[in-house]
Amino acid sequence: MVVNSQSDKALKEIHRVARINRKPEMIKKITLEVLESQMYKEIRSCTTTFTAYNLLRTPASRKISICLMFVC
Repeated sequence: MVVNSQSDKALKEIHRVARINRKPEMIKKITLEVLESQMYKEIRSCTTTFTAYNLLRTPASRKISICLMFVC
């Protein structure tokens, strides 16, 4: 909802969930500005691209990738 410019609706839903979970302190902490800044941080962190090198970088992912290459 925040991505689709419906941040006020998203904020109402988050406040509703906080009431259901009996967390009234979260209703006071989460404002529209906080919600939007967190969403923009998350969107920025998701823009990384991965290459084939990432499949071979760590020993565990290397082992899994090589096994999958032989299976397929």
